Amino acid sequence: MTDIQLTTPIENPSDSSLTSIVTNHGEGEVFGVELELSYYATENLMFGLNYALADTEFTSGCDEFQWTLTSGGGKWTGDAATSADFTGNGDCSIEGNQFPLSSEHQASGFMNFSMPISNNMEFFFNADVSYESEKPVQVHNLAYAPEATIVGARLGLNGENWTLAAFGRNLTDEDAPPMATRWLSLPYLAPNFPTLNTAAFVPGADTSSPRAFFGSLRRERQLGLELIYRF
Repeated sequence: MTDIQLTTPIENPSDSSLTSIVTNHGEGEVFGVELELSYYATENLMFGLNYALADTEFTSGCDEFQWTLTSGGGKWTGDAATSADFTGNGDCSIEGNQFPLSSEHQASGFMNFSMPISNNMEFFFNADVSYESEKPVQVHNLAYAPEATIVGARLGLNGENWTLAAFGRNLTDEDAPPMATRWLSLPYLAPNFPTLNTAAFVPGADTSSPRAFFGSLRRERQLGLELIYRF
């Protein structure tokens, strides 16, 4: 695929406000495989398994902050010959890196059991588990949203037109954030703190806002009862 589009945060130099724009980040490829299996152990018991592989990779692309990271803080001008390179290792290429916010491995499994206990009533129990491998927050592949495993279960009774069930979600209380993103740490460029950005005194250094990260919180363990009535 070509012209892979990602969002990039930028700041307005006139008032230091932040916004996000869409940028093209070069070319890439994805190799994927998906497997789904179902097995009926008995008339009342069923198992299922799903696995997905998504191996993503940039085959070409240049990111200006990749140059800043590898050059020791130099600013990318669009040409390596004119860009400050304090380490001698400046390189804007992201070739070989994984796509951001993409998990290479995802898997899930479930078990369903049901059994009639009268002419119009059924007992049921089901459980499920899902797994997602770590995913890089940005194209540099230096910060990651960690892997996560989520377990849930539900048991109850089904009547002719009603369901009474007890449920548990995220039973292991997994706390890995489901998503994170890179942003700009604005206070360092605020007009009231002009001397905090010491790079401003180094010729050729990147004086943009320092990078920061924020993530969304995962809901903690939930236990509850539910009653469903069907009209």
